[in-house]
Amino acid sequence: MQKFFIFYFIFFLNQAYGQAPIWSEKVEKDAFISQLNNGNIFVKQKNAISLLDNVTGNEIWENTVTTDKDPSFFEGFPIMYFQDKSYAVLDALTGHILDKSAEKTQVLDIHYFWNEGRVIMELSRNKNLFITNIDLQDEKKCWNVKVGEIKTSMFGNVLGTSNKPSLTNDGSLILVDKKFVVTLSDKGEIKNRIDFEDKIEKKSFNAFNDYVYIVEDDKKLNAINTKTGKSAFNVKLEESDLSFQLLASGKTLAMFGGKKIFLMDASTGNIIQTKKFDDKISGSYLNPDDGKFYIASEKSIIELNTLNAEPIRQKEFSQKIGNIFEANGRLFVSGSYNANELDINNLSLKYDGKQKLPEIQDYIDFEKSTIYMSHNAAGLAINVLDPSGKTIWNENYSGVNRPIVELFKGGLLVITDTEVNFVSPKTGKSVIKSSINVDPSFVHAFRESEEILVMYSGKRMHYLDLKSGAITSSSKKIDFEDFDYEKQKPQILLMEDKTYLKGSNSIFIVDNKANIFHEAHYKKTNSTSTLLQLANIAVTAAAIGTGNVGSVLTVSQNGQQIHKGSLVDGLESSAKYARDLKEKRRRAQNKSSVRFPYVYTKLKNGKKGLIFIDPKTGKDKFDIEMTDGEPSYIVDDTDGVLFYINNSKLTAYNLK
Repeated sequence: MQKFFIFYFIFFLNQAYGQAPIWSEKVEKDAFISQLNNGNIFVKQKNAISLLDNVTGNEIWENTVTTDKDPSFFEGFPIMYFQDKSYAVLDALTGHILDKSAEKTQVLDIHYFWNEGRVIMELSRNKNLFITNIDLQDEKKCWNVKVGEIKTSMFGNVLGTSNKPSLTNDGSLILVDKKFVVTLSDKGEIKNRIDFEDKIEKKSFNAFNDYVYIVEDDKKLNAINTKTGKSAFNVKLEESDLSFQLLASGKTLAMFGGKKIFLMDASTGNIIQTKKFDDKISGSYLNPDDGKFYIASEKSIIELNTLNAEPIRQKEFSQKIGNIFEANGRLFVSGSYNANELDINNLSLKYDGKQKLPEIQDYIDFEKSTIYMSHNAAGLAINVLDPSGKTIWNENYSGVNRPIVELFKGGLLVITDTEVNFVSPKTGKSVIKSSINVDPSFVHAFRESEEILVMYSGKRMHYLDLKSGAITSSSKKIDFEDFDYEKQKPQILLMEDKTYLKGSNSIFIVDNKANIFHEAHYKKTNSTSTLLQLANIAVTAAAIGTGNVGSVLTVSQNGQQIHKGSLVDGLESSAKYARDLKEKRRRAQNKSSVRFPYVYTKLKNGKKGLIFIDPKTGKDKFDIEMTDGEPSYIVDDTDGVLFYINNSKLTAYNLK
């Protein structure tokens, strides 16, 4: 383990106080800086990139990548650079370059195989398809290979494909493009390739025999043995729009559509059984726990033997059965606006079929009733049913974005992109006198200890008591200066007995009775810096670095061990740890950002800089002068540090 993989400050020296400098390092004036999830500072200069330890400023690594463009960051993955004729992807924690090229490169897709510890990138480079394999445990196993020309059409380059890659048991990579199938070894060697005249579509990959099943021109099923690169068998498809499902741990392949189901040996293509039903097959479900296979046909659900397609059991219903699907751990069937819960153990439906219920996305159990939620292009539909299936109440809420629905003791909270409603789960009637309109500047936060929803909307503060439904709104408007209410959202920070609001360079502190406790407006100073964020740390870079996350031994914070692991942890746990770490840091920012709110404005001496504010009183605590017209800086709310480039120096200031 590298000594630099410690994620948090131990704490600064006792003599550090106020805005006292902690460390300084010489950098170019226009250097780009960002912060990794572990707190370290990434620096890009004209001819070099480096990573600095956020505590000491010591250089962890340095590498050379020439580019005029600032880097792009991808969630949970290394850093990527783009320029017209310059490209590189590197490990953010070690500085190791995993792939680079002087040719124009475009990333087409990224595929994550966390359990296998690999990430696969599809690249378009000089009109050719390249594959970059990144092994998250071993840098020596990373490779890049050209697999073929990217075909063109009258509409231009065909740059993507819906055919996702697969990994075989020996680590080989299977790629299905629009007209070819290629197998790459775990070392990046092209083991075999097969080309087709017609377009192909991947239907399934079978880990049992390493076969990939493709359909050619919607007319023929072809099974490719990826070990040999040859066709194992092909079958002419008499039916169109067939569905495919591997059964019996990959030993059999089911093809079904219309009124027929075909069961074939997945390795030989021999048809085992053809079964015809009286009605069309409308849906199917494979139980991931026991491998049992079910189909829905008109008004019946049938469990089929996965070896011979013979019915094991069948249940007839009075209502039409559409698709079988899972939502939040429960099974449902859908009909013509008549969804129902399905008990797969006894093939029984929860309701008698008389209820009117659209396809369900989620549900909440309430006393003896169930609150069902359906979201579509028109908005949110809520249907509440009693145990017999009788509708207690239903309501439609408009909105494009997915709504927030949460049950509290005092009522059911529904937040869409148009309004906030707090209704009785028993009646659907509003608990509050009226709904609260949601405008583009709407922000909200929960005061969990008191079950209070704090909102800013319509230029007023609103406090909704989620126990009683009582609502308090500010009598006076809270109006931000130099603020575009159609495009901008203010920042909302909850304190013990007050709420801090910042929009543009306006500051408001409001008490819990919605009275304005403090108001201040600072002169707005324009800046095109991409790093100017409202008290938010720039944490968008890589959480996972090659050869690091799998070998984390101990990570400590303030002397307290927060993670212990080793290589035997496995990549999934390592990836999960990295994701959890990122979320933990973000949560910490949200909670602690109230400690270091600031505005970028003109100072009393006429120069520009940051004024840091006491959120409890609204008074200025201290300021830091900035001489650059477009300053590059990061406010790290987690550790209480400002990183700022000034006079060709990157300086870390203590804000505590």
